[in-house]
Amino acid sequence: MNLDPSTLSRYLADMGRRSLYDYCRIRHPLAYTDNRPHAKILADTLQKFLESKLLDVDGKPIDRLIINLPPRHLKSFTAINALQWYLGNNPKKSVFSISYNSILSGRFAKAVRDGIQEIKYGPKLVFSDFFPGVTIRDGDGAADLWSLNDSHFSFLATSPKATITGIGTSLLVTDDLIKDADEAYNERILDEHWQWYTDTVLSRLEQGAKQLIIMPRWSTQDLCGRLLALEPEKWHVIKMPAYDDKTDTMLCPDILSKENYLDRRNKTDPSIFEAIS
Repeated sequence: MNLDPSTLSRYLADMGRRSLYDYCRIRHPLAYTDNRPHAKILADTLQKFLESKLLDVDGKPIDRLIINLPPRHLKSFTAINALQWYLGNNPKKSVFSISYNSILSGRFAKAVRDGIQEIKYGPKLVFSDFFPGVTIRDGDGAADLWSLNDSHFSFLATSPKATITGIGTSLLVTDDLIKDADEAYNERILDEHWQWYTDTVLSRLEQGAKQLIIMPRWSTQDLCGRLLALEPEKWHVIKMPAYDDKTDTMLCPDILSKENYLDRRNKTDPSIFEAIS
């Protein structure tokens, strides 16, 4: 395809508006490459979920999605890009982001915000090329709470035990709710997470809101475990282990080789390794 630079930019921007994976690939070509097919599966599933095109066995849209992937396999990075893309296409929507503490949740929210605010230098396409006119509202761009122009509220980053009052959300994203193995096997903390989720978080979901949970599976008593035990038919789960013992293949060898995987497995407590791999 021989297109002049201006026409090519418009063509790519149109691709990225329509396709989350193309948005990720065009903006971050070094991360989303052909030898990482799991990233395309992840992005395509997220797009179907966000567009209410991920269907259950009865053909009804699924509004609850769990992602269980190993560390460093682009799950959070793809979620950050997905939220930029979601708000670019739906600037009136709102997002709650929950992580195990305010620092991590604020960092997640800041990454989404900074991607939207990126200033264009040179030919590289930035958010404003894909979604012209969608910007952060002046004076309302704090890292953990910000709004898009013409929107009352767009993004809140929070953590368990935090207060959530006065606002609701159309998309709840829980990313790394558990800090480490000590928390993962602490019954009191797991009970607190569950109580905060049921007593506080659920009351802030707007009618038709979607829920996305991104976390390793630590135990049957973590948030994923309890939700899947309570309402398994309502949740769609993306689970891709780092190593497939049936085919003797790695999920993404350039991110984690088999040699490094086996070395970590030999040196890590089996219960912890199973959760993070």
